[in-house]
Amino acid sequence: MLRGLIAPVAALVGASALLGYLSSCSADKQMPPEAPVASKSQSADGEPEGETPEKDEKPPKVATLRKIVPDIPTPEAPKPTPAQANEIDRRKKTVADVLDSGCTTSVVMGLSEQIVAEANCMDPGAYARLPELPNLTLSKAVFPYMQAPARDAFAKAVEGSKRKMKINSMLRTVAQQYLLYDWYKRKRCGIKLAAKPGKSNHQSGLAIDISEPGNWKKSLRRQGFRWMGKKDPWHFDYRGDEAKDRRGLDLKAFQRLWNRNHPNEPVGTDGDWGPDTEEALRLAPAEGFALGPQCEEAL
Repeated sequence: MLRGLIAPVAALVGASALLGYLSSCSADKQMPPEAPVASKSQSADGEPEGETPEKDEKPPKVATLRKIVPDIPTPEAPKPTPAQANEIDRRKKTVADVLDSGCTTSVVMGLSEQIVAEANCMDPGAYARLPELPNLTLSKAVFPYMQAPARDAFAKAVEGSKRKMKINSMLRTVAQQYLLYDWYKRKRCGIKLAAKPGKSNHQSGLAIDISEPGNWKKSLRRQGFRWMGKKDPWHFDYRGDEAKDRRGLDLKAFQRLWNRNHPNEPVGTDGDWGPDTEEALRLAPAEGFALGPQCEEAL
């Protein structure tokens, strides 16, 4: 009888133990894992002490980057030596090369700009820029410069008028005058009259050529200009008391530019037109010398 009671009790105990075991396994699965204990060599976040955790940051924008690393300025190119300048100039078209390229003196604009700048270095204020006037237009090859008294007198004659004026020529450099004189001698481009280089009042900054001279005779005469008559109907010269004969200044400016770039083939810096200066001008680069104007150079 005792053996009959033992068997059911053992079965109940076994079932109860099994239920307890299954219950403990289920609880283990639901409990979160314990956080690791920080050691001396690690922070509570698990990162080494004394270091900032890396963050997934975007790269800085261009504007921010420029503040951090400013643009490095581009260094100025060194000036060529006279020998290098000579070699550079030989690769360019010369004044002789462009003599038959058209009928505008703008083909020597680069060289002419250097001559004007060099002349103003030699004689500061020799050529004063014409102010912009609403009723005045200029042809493409015109340099809007005159001697200051001539410029002021011209502006008084033009400003305030309801009529419009077109200027075909004003200040003219020896390079431009050479083209016109060559075309005149060879009967090219319709040039009927042109002074020899060094002899034109245009080179002195006192002369103008305009399209409709008949409309402006009285106004210009009142301000000290003289009309050249039917022989040269477009031409007016300023003859005021403060006018100076600066013919030769542009020639000397060109001679200085040539010598600066060709120290082994110098020409005289006398401001006169002669065979040596003519040959140098023919060989000069139409777009300008490699070594340009230098105001700091001794006269």
